[in-house]
Amino acid sequence: MNLKQLKKSERDWKRKHTYRQARLRVARAANHRERIDHWTKLRDEASWYLRRRRQQIREHTATPPIVTSAQLGLKFQYVFGTKGRVVRGAWHYTAGGRRANRKALIDEMRSDHAYHISKGWGGGSYEAMIADDGTIGFLNPMARKSAGVAGHNSGLVNICCPGTTGDRLSDAQKRSVRWLRDNWHTTKVPRAYRLPRSARSLSWRGHNEYPGNPTGCPGAMLADYKRTWTS
Repeated sequence: MNLKQLKKSERDWKRKHTYRQARLRVARAANHRERIDHWTKLRDEASWYLRRRRQQIREHTATPPIVTSAQLGLKFQYVFGTKGRVVRGAWHYTAGGRRANRKALIDEMRSDHAYHISKGWGGGSYEAMIADDGTIGFLNPMARKSAGVAGHNSGLVNICCPGTTGDRLSDAQKRSVRWLRDNWHTTKVPRAYRLPRSARSLSWRGHNEYPGNPTGCPGAMLADYKRTWTS
């Protein structure tokens, strides 16, 4: 369920819990053992679902762990100049191994950065990278034009989940993708990596959906990105 559906379900179960608790009090007042057992069971069911929905809502809205290129001491060159007005986004994979957690994601951020420096492109390609556990790594500063999608890097931001052909987004990655969609332009994101406008307002495509980019990226993740973005 998406966040809107979860909140509606939480309200529904709260109403059920209130009603069932009231019926249980009536049964207890009448000392009617059969009805007490019946309404206790239904009240406990509502209590379980209410706790579950509240936990799911917290998971959907919680700020994921964040690490930035500045914290890692990575330096960038503006080989291609500044990004300009942000108008579009691209979804990616790395065409390599998955990265399970913060430590592994930091290694990937450093690797991506070093590789793109070796190509003469001045530093890392992706504005945001996401580990399997949902950790977000903010790599390329928002003002800098990177080399994410050939021929389309002006006004472009990039999200990348490490992995390759056949890999799918983890549940935690999906939550972090939604979090970026809803919060990337807010003060929850460090200023140097903050979108100047809502990510929802941008035009998003997979890397291989941009003209002139015959690549497998982002593979099977593309369907997950699209479903997650609209959920």
